[in-house]
Amino acid sequence: MDINKSGTATRRSCALAVALAVVLLISALSAAPALAAKGGPDRATGSERCWADPNPVDDGQQLKIFGSGFKTGQSLIIFVGEGGILLTSTDSLGFFSAWEWAAFRDPATITVKVVRSGDRHKTVLATCSFQANGSPR
Repeated sequence: MDINKSGTATRRSCALAVALAVVLLISALSAAPALAAKGGPDRATGSERCWADPNPVDDGQQLKIFGSGFKTGQSLIIFVGEGGILLTSTDSLGFFSAWEWAAFRDPATITVKVVRSGDRHKTVLATCSFQANGSPR
């Protein structure tokens, strides 16, 4: 085999390896900002609010949870006390509403936490509370 031909082949394979490494490096750098944006926890804007109506609520009564100041079109999970979970999304103005039948047998102060659906960190965007009267005895 001619030394000159094998030297040319070696230079071509080295140039191909370098070109492949450059392409991989550029694609990794261009994907980094998109991956970084998805990986971190959500941040509250500071304007998110929630409230319950009626307050206080009786056992068996319809309980409505409202919110404002959220991002448009945001899917939310609302945790009501220790067991209630409501799903909703915000409208074009950042408002939401959801309801459930109150099932609080004993009088208590119930805490509501609102998080973005899909947030694996479960960052609380808003919190509020209401008074449950419990069931009449």
